[in-house]
Amino acid sequence: MAFRYVLDKNNELVTQASDLAVTASSESALVALNASELPVSKVWRAVTDAAEWIEFDLGSARSINFAAIVNTNVTATSATFRIRGGTTTAPSDFTQNLPAGQIVRTGSSWASFSSAQNYRYWRLEIDDPSNPDGYVQTGYVVLGTSVDWTFSYLRGWGPIRNRIARVAENLNGAPFVGPLIRKTTDVSFEFGSDESDALNATEADAVEAFLEQLEGGRQGLFFAPEGEDATSEGYFGRLVTPTWQRTNVVPGHAVVSEIVLAQDNPGVTTPL
Repeated sequence: MAFRYVLDKNNELVTQASDLAVTASSESALVALNASELPVSKVWRAVTDAAEWIEFDLGSARSINFAAIVNTNVTATSATFRIRGGTTTAPSDFTQNLPAGQIVRTGSSWASFSSAQNYRYWRLEIDDPSNPDGYVQTGYVVLGTSVDWTFSYLRGWGPIRNRIARVAENLNGAPFVGPLIRKTTDVSFEFGSDESDALNATEADAVEAFLEQLEGGRQGLFFAPEGEDATSEGYFGRLVTPTWQRTNVVPGHAVVSEIVLAQDNPGVTTPL
């Protein structure tokens, strides 16, 4: 197991926002620019579900080795996602497929490139002709450089999936459960529970530096808990617990307590 992440402040769509131009094959009232802005529930929605694309002009060439899409309505594992980079519009110098199979549980898909690619124009292509909605959409796109830890957390991490609906009573006092209004996933990681699994001081410093960068949950990030596995889940989220504890258990080794990250709300598909 490993851990791979891109801080949102290092997403090139954010760092190049002043020079960013976004175009798309089609757009509804939910425009293409939404895919470069938070919250993730603020989506770009195409008119159809086949051969749609959204393109980002970063204003200048940027080095990128990681791409992700967040909060898409695509559910078919047969759907096609591609990221293309190049020196001109309709780029084709570089192509990377994103696994559709990752989307089933998290609504997100990601891919790490074999080497960094330095291009100005980047295009996401989506093809899902069997989509029951009759259109494709995505809430956020991440293009950046990932940080990959060489050490890992303990085995046994697991997502807690929250589904929240509005609940009320009718005039007769009978409960009424309305439509789903929010979906989140909490993901917990524990580091160094005993001497044999303890992090060394350098590794513990890396975890602490990571937590500091999250600014108590103010800074978002895209993270792939099992970052070496291209079929594993990925999430865009924030820190839930802004405090942690570090103790030395043997000389040169440390324990870092549990970290809890929560996926940003992907359940609402209208602008907030």
